[in-house]
Amino acid sequence: MSQLLTARPATVPQAPLEARAIFAALAGLCASLVAIGLARFAYTPLIPPLIQAHWFTAPQAVTLGAANSPATLQGRCLVGRLHPPCPPARRCAR
Repeated sequence: MSQLLTARPATVPQAPLEARAIFAALAGLCASLVAIGLARFAYTPLIPPLIQAHWFTAPQAVTLGAANSPATLQGRCLVGRLHPPCPPARRCAR
């Protein structure tokens, strides 16, 4: 009975992450971000087919389009803060 009170939970040893696993996770993250970024710009030409297929009404599609523009601007402003502009010498690398 004393063994039950002093027993410790079994621990599973944690294997260190391999470089290949980290690389695969980062590659998947980057692919997702690129796909999301491309889908944002593909939305505008898809508005008429979405309305014709009755997925959205015209007012709903306009609302989605209006939400898409500020989100794009917000993303651009965030990137502008994170990455400073290049110096003039690097802009024209000829």
